[in-house]
Amino acid sequence: MTYEYLASVYDDLMTDYDYDACLAWLESQEPGYRNILEMACGTGTLTGKLAKKGPVTAFDGSEAMLEWAQKKIGYNPRVRLLRQDLTSFQLPESYDTIVCFCDSLNYLLDPQDLEACFSRVAQVLSPGGAFYFDVNTSYKYEEMGTNLFMQESPGALALWQNNYSKEDKINDYNLTIFRETSHQEDLYQRFDEIHKQRAYDREDLEALLRDLSFKDLAFYHGYSQTPAGPQTQRLVVKAKRRENGK
Repeated sequence: MTYEYLASVYDDLMTDYDYDACLAWLESQEPGYRNILEMACGTGTLTGKLAKKGPVTAFDGSEAMLEWAQKKIGYNPRVRLLRQDLTSFQLPESYDTIVCFCDSLNYLLDPQDLEACFSRVAQVLSPGGAFYFDVNTSYKYEEMGTNLFMQESPGALALWQNNYSKEDKINDYNLTIFRETSHQEDLYQRFDEIHKQRAYDREDLEALLRDLSFKDLAFYHGYSQTPAGPQTQRLVVKAKRRENGK
């Protein structure tokens, strides 16, 4: 999935996502974080915020997303942007902190791909380092059901028909976006994309993380200090890499 069209209006449609709450939660967990890797950085909004504290390596699989991230961040010696895939990324150095937010891991539709991703994280995470990520749960998708949603912002309008299959835990977004053009006032361009996400719950993650030498697992209800429960929609996870096999 290239996000060729979505990238151009992504920030307009993410106005309800609280990047500051995400960052505050991360800093409460890791007040002195340094040497950080951000996976699936999108258009770089969180990347820029992270870079205020120290150097950030950030990657995304979409060239279009990275182009917008570069425009937003500009020249910043603290930021390195790379095009990499979640399941096969290769980096020459290790990191003390790795993050992957905005339900990016839900786009890994095959649990084996999620395992491959976690395996790559384990390879580049320093011993004792921490991995933080979030996922949408099956409860969230079930609550969304088969409803039609609309989101409007200056310059863009998005409609998406939601459909969730409990059997395979796959959620379909049939997305139609109207983007205001710069050529003529009140003229909009339409484009359509289909997005799929897989629901992941605590039981899907816990054994997999432990098998890959992660420890001290913690599961939170959103970006809070409240433990996750059966009605958690955004599951936020902390996992540390074992040191010397311990």
